[in-house]
Amino acid sequence: MPGDGYRTSPLRALLGLAAGAVTGAALVALWFLWGNLPAFGVRWALDYRLEPTASVFVIALIVWGVGLMAIGAPLWWLLHRLGFRHWLLAAATGALLTFLAGFAILTRGFEMIPPPSGSTFSAEDAGGPTVINNRLTPHGWRTAAQSSLMLAVAGALVALAVWRVAYRRVGSTG
Repeated sequence: MPGDGYRTSPLRALLGLAAGAVTGAALVALWFLWGNLPAFGVRWALDYRLEPTASVFVIALIVWGVGLMAIGAPLWWLLHRLGFRHWLLAAATGALLTFLAGFAILTRGFEMIPPPSGSTFSAEDAGGPTVINNRLTPHGWRTAAQSSLMLAVAGALVALAVWRVAYRRVGSTG
C-alpha cells in the first residue's frame, strides 16, 4: 500500500480538509434530522424551516474543521511523508480517530476526567441507567461505544472525501 502513486499539493490538501469538514457536518446534520423526524414528524421540519438542523450543521462544521486540523491533518501529513497514501488507509485512519475521539468525549476521557465536585449526576435511556453518581454503567459504556461506532462510519466517509479531493494519481491531469 505505501507509495501507491498518489500526489497532492498544499492547495488540494486544504480543499480536501474543507470538503471533509463539510461532509462531516452534513452527516451530523442529517443524523440530527433523521433522529428527530420520528419523534416530531415532517411537520416539525417544515414549521421550523430546518433552522435547528442548520444550527447543528454550523456547530458540526466547526467541530469537524477543528478536529481535522488538530488531529487528522498532522497524522495524515506523517503518513503521507512515509508514503502511505492509499484511500483505504485514509478511511481506516478516519474511522479509528473518530471512534477514539467520540468514545473519549462520551466517556469523560474514559472516566479519567473527574466530575465537578459535589456532583451526583445520573442518567438513563430506554435501555436503563447509563450513568449513576457520575460513573458509567456497563450499559452506558455500550451506548457510548455504539454511538462512537456510528461516528466512526462518518469519520471514514469524511476521510474519503478529504482523500478524494486532495489526491490524484501520479501522471493524471487535474
